[in-house]
Amino acid sequence: MKTERKHELETNVLADWLGQHIQQYLPHVKNVGIGIGIGCVALLVYLLVNNQRSISAAGSWRDFLLASNERSDTDRGAKFERVADLHPTDPSGLWAGLSWADIKLREGCDRLFSDRELARKDLDDARKRFEEIESASHGQRDLHQFAMYGLAQSLEALGETKASVEKYRQIAAAAPTSAFGKAAKAKAE
Repeated sequence: MKTERKHELETNVLADWLGQHIQQYLPHVKNVGIGIGIGCVALLVYLLVNNQRSISAAGSWRDFLLASNERSDTDRGAKFERVADLHPTDPSGLWAGLSWADIKLREGCDRLFSDRELARKDLDDARKRFEEIESASHGQRDLHQFAMYGLAQSLEALGETKASVEKYRQIAAAAPTSAFGKAAKAKAE
């Protein structure tokens, strides 16, 4: 009997303590509930936006890979250009633009002795795209170096020797131990 009574008294003390504290926090329950609700909505919005970004990134990389599988440079170049134009700030779009500019550079160099006018147009298109990628790719070291090197090659092929040597020197100074830095140093010398 004594244990039952003791347990009953302990239960009542606990109930009284809970009752007092619940009454103390009861006026704040509504605000806490609203805060939790707002937090849940914000989390849901964040997750949805992040999911959309992931889906978009996956789609743009899929497009990049499909373009890479084209057999001819003409078809590959056209698809790379499309991916670059559709996703201009995504890494996949920047790499697609870089690939397109590289194809244009190669085509321009190949045409230098057969069709100078078309060669110049190809080289100028490549130069412009390399410049765009160079300015948009800060923080992406490999992409940035590749774009700078492509720009230097385009300038060289266009006969802008001083500008190309200066660009090669910039690359060599910025990344002296990288493959691009070493190649640029040799070209500048």
